[in-house]
Amino acid sequence: MISGKECFTKNNILNGVDFVFHTAAPFMANPSLRENDDIIRKYIEATQALVEASVTSRVKKIVFTGSASSVVGQFPVNEPGFVYSDPYNWVDAKAINKPNEKAKILAEKVCWNAIKK
Repeated sequence: MISGKECFTKNNILNGVDFVFHTAAPFMANPSLRENDDIIRKYIEATQALVEASVTSRVKKIVFTGSASSVVGQFPVNEPGFVYSDPYNWVDAKAINKPNEKAKILAEKVCWNAIKK
């Protein structure tokens, strides 16, 4: 079986690729975080492998679809005219109790950490 990392590095699959659009996310019908830990872990590992392979292959642009829940959370700011514009203002992933939202915020952090590097 090919690992997530090998999926993108085997045969230099991303060589010559200009753009990567990461729109995938697991949909977990079961609302239990504990029941979905393995799915979330595999999703994060696959996102990490894709980002690392994209950087190694010198992909020009990586586009990742995020989720408003990563910065807004369960309690959005209700001040008139407020704009979420700070890329470092994140909801605490430990405070998220929905598996789909937790998977998205952790994957987004993988992408942002790659940008910082």
